[in-house]
This record gives sequence, structure tokens and C-alpha cells, in this order.
Amino acid sequence: MRTLRKITIDDTSRTAGFTFTRSKVDRRRGYCSSVASQCGLLLVVITTVAAALYIKGSSSKSVEAPSAVSFNTPANKLGLDEASHRVARQSSPDIGNQTGETVALFPWERILVNRTTCSNTCVGHSSNGICEDGRGGDGRVYCDLGTDCADCGPWTHAVPWSPGELQAASPVADLLGQGVEVYVKQTRTVPPFLMPYTNPKQDVDVSGQMHINGNIELGLTQVWYTRLNGQCVEKGGGSGHPGKGAERSVSGRAGRRLVVDIGANFGYYSLYAAAHGCRSIDNEGAYDFITVKGERVDSIVQEDVLLMKLDVEGFEPTAFQSSKGILDTYNLLKHGFTLLHVRDELVGSSLLDENFQGTLPAFEEILAENLVYDIEDAHKLQSRTMGCTPPTALSDRWPLHWGGCNFIPEDLHPKSFRGYFGHNTNIWAAATPKGINISQPVGVQSLSQNATEWYGRDPEYGVGRRECKYIKPELQVRHRCKCRNQTICGEEARMVEKYALLGELVPNAEPSGPLGEEDFL
Repeated sequence: MRTLRKITIDDTSRTAGFTFTRSKVDRRRGYCSSVASQCGLLLVVITTVAAALYIKGSSSKSVEAPSAVSFNTPANKLGLDEASHRVARQSSPDIGNQTGETVALFPWERILVNRTTCSNTCVGHSSNGICEDGRGGDGRVYCDLGTDCADCGPWTHAVPWSPGELQAASPVADLLGQGVEVYVKQTRTVPPFLMPYTNPKQDVDVSGQMHINGNIELGLTQVWYTRLNGQCVEKGGGSGHPGKGAERSVSGRAGRRLVVDIGANFGYYSLYAAAHGCRSIDNEGAYDFITVKGERVDSIVQEDVLLMKLDVEGFEPTAFQSSKGILDTYNLLKHGFTLLHVRDELVGSSLLDENFQGTLPAFEEILAENLVYDIEDAHKLQSRTMGCTPPTALSDRWPLHWGGCNFIPEDLHPKSFRGYFGHNTNIWAAATPKGINISQPVGVQSLSQNATEWYGRDPEYGVGRRECKYIKPELQVRHRCKCRNQTICGEEARMVEKYALLGELVPNAEPSGPLGEEDFL
């Protein structure tokens, strides 16, 4: 996860799924029979530069409950009550439109039926007295679910009804065939679920966190808990969106809310949403270079979404374009969403107690007043003119530091959002910020700070939220940190302060032109 690390949009109400992608097969989406609540908070986590802040909208094979995401021993532990997963549609897999033509349904729109797998085809591990398909406890996994039946018992799960024979998914066998070790562990979350991962020595990020901590990005997981807890199953069955209600079971049980996970990676957040009882749709591209048919988010999401996560390693602009219908309906700033900054150092920290109880800390707010500077910086970057006209006295005296332009983060506006974080960060867009504490707007400088001041409001941090004490004295002033060694940077500091006071330092300039609504999300 890079730059704008994640974007989470809370309460737009849509469906999310799960998937465990590590093979050459494109297994981007799984149907996760579990759900969330109505559109009020959109938690979006973005992963690459501030591109997503400037933006205003892939086909994949459907995976029938990939075994990697179904490692729960009792089916009902993830809310997998088969009857409650049936979609309130016709009893046939496809329905006709007004012209009488057959309209193909997405897998999660089809009627779900029980399927039981019981074979002893796990070569070298079946019938040895040890359950090794992930249901035997924490540790190595050698078999796909249901293929070690003598030791683990049958595996019954729900799959979309199909007139033909469904081809069994075999993600564990596929991974083992490529020399990838597979593990499973019960998470230390509320509620817990069984999470698959790979060798933590080779994947020190996701698998490393899961192996050591029993969870991934604990701080963000706890934020998700506050949004999902008690919200996945609607007592009335409606979604708050006429004609697009949450899924209702054939037994008349309450509808399950939808979570959309774009860039699911190992499927951790999709499974967590499922553990709360939400349905989920996820999307994760295969790691090999293959050509696939593009698929718009708008085309696969036809209802309100409780929670939407976006983390696609720099592909966020395209994903946003494919979600234009959603974002038009829930135009974040225009429709009153509160944009919260979840700093990267909070992501792995525990924000609640071990039982996920307590109050989240106060988050900084991203205001439109901040984003106008981001948009202005984006325009300058496109024209390659950001920070390109420093006073000649500075560029002649220190050409290495002041002779160039378009440096990030040094040339970013100190009141912008992008200038306030380093490589990674996270945005939480909340439609209903009730119960959320807000501290102050983001920015190296406060919005009310005089434009003739050079340094930021926090003496410990410079632009890009780089800690001043770790920056070499030669670079401190350039990063808007006060000089800590007068012998090395004292002269530069005095000159910069003088030119800033005269208003001659470009990054302090106000936006040069009017900004239209199209510049915002």
C-alpha cells in the first residue's frame, strides 16, 4: 500500500466479497454471504499519491467461495446461514428483461444452494489422522476444503446455483504447486475469523502481520469495527434506497448490507465484513500480466453500500472513474461527507481496548479549503511549474536545494493535504460523523496561518510530515523545519525567512484561479 494508502467510504451501502489471490488464475471476486449498513459513512483508503484527491469513474472470474476465504470451521461463525443468503429474485439463475431476453446475473445475484464437498484427494495428506484443510486449527494448510474429508469431515457451503456442474476451486493446490506455503490462523479481532496467509518470512507485510499479531492493520480494523458492528443486518430489510433494498432471504429474514472491497489483496477486510454478517464483493487482479475485460464498479453494484474500501496501488483514478455513478450519488464534499485523515502511524496501533471497546482518538479533518491547494499543486505539476521560480539569491547560493522545481514534498503547498503526509496515508470519508471526534484541519500550516510565514505549526515536523530531528541540517529549512545548526543552515534560514516575508516564495502563493466543482470528488 503506497502513498494515499487507503480510502474508506463509510455508509454508501453496497456488497463486498472476499478472495485470496496468489495464483496465476485470475480469482478476483468471491461471494462472501455476509453484510453491513446504509450509506452514511464512506471509508475509502487510497494507495498512491494525492491523485485521488484531484479526481472526480475489470472483468474477473467469479470464485465460488474460494476455500481460502472459507476457513471457518462452523459455517455460522461467519454468519454463513445458507437460507439467509438466498437473494430475493426469481428461482431461476437468470431472469428475463422486458423484451423477453435472458439477462445474465452476477454470481452474487443468483440463488444460493448448498454444496457439500467430501473427498480424500489431497495427495500425501488425506486419511492420515490430521485435519489439514484449515479447519484443524492454526498452522500449515496442505489441502483444499473438503479434500481431506476422512480427517476433517465434509465441507458444506453455499454457491450460486448453476445449470451445469460447478468446477471446484482449488486455490491451496494451485499455490502449493507454485511452491507457496499456505497457513491459517484465527484472528485476534472482534469478532474473530479464520484468515489464510502465506509464508511470513517471504511476505513480511500482510502475512507477517497476520502471523505475529493475529490481525492486519489493527487500527484500521478497529475503525471498521465501529462502522460494521451491529450494522450489517437490517431489521427492516430495506437499505434506505427505494427500489434497491438490501438482500432479503427467502425465509423473510432481515436484509444483509453490502460492503465493497476494491483491491482486496488477501481478502482480510472482506472476510472481516463477512464475520460481522455483511455481504461483500471484492476485486483483486491477478499478479501475472494478462488481458482482461474491464468492469465498472457501477455495473456490479446496484444497491446502497454500507462501506467501500479502495486500495489498488496507484490505480485509484481509474477505479474512481468506474465508480462515477456511486460518487455522483454520494458526492463526498458536496453532500456533506466528512473527510478524516487516519495517519499511517495509527494504522497498526491499537485505537481501542483488546475487546474493541472504547472511543476512537480524534482524527484530523480534510477540508475543501485544504484541497484547493492540492488541486493547484496538481495543475502546476502537470505543467511542470511547481516551485520553479525561487529567488535567484537562493538558487545561486544553494543550487542543489533551490535550483530545481517540482520536488515532492518540498514544493507542495504547506496548507495542502498532500504536503501533510509522507509515502502512505489513509482517508476515511464519513457521511454521518456522529460519535467521531475531530481535532483540527490537516496541513503543515494551519489554514489561518499568515502566508508570509515559512515554518509549519508543529516544530517537530516539516513538509511531508518528516521529523525535523532526522533531517540533515542542510535540508531542514527546505523542508520548513527551523534550522537546528546555525553553522550549517543559519544563513539559509535567514534568507528564506526574509523572502517568505516579502511573499516571494512560490509555495506560499494562493490558488491562482477559480476552482470548479469538477475539481473535487
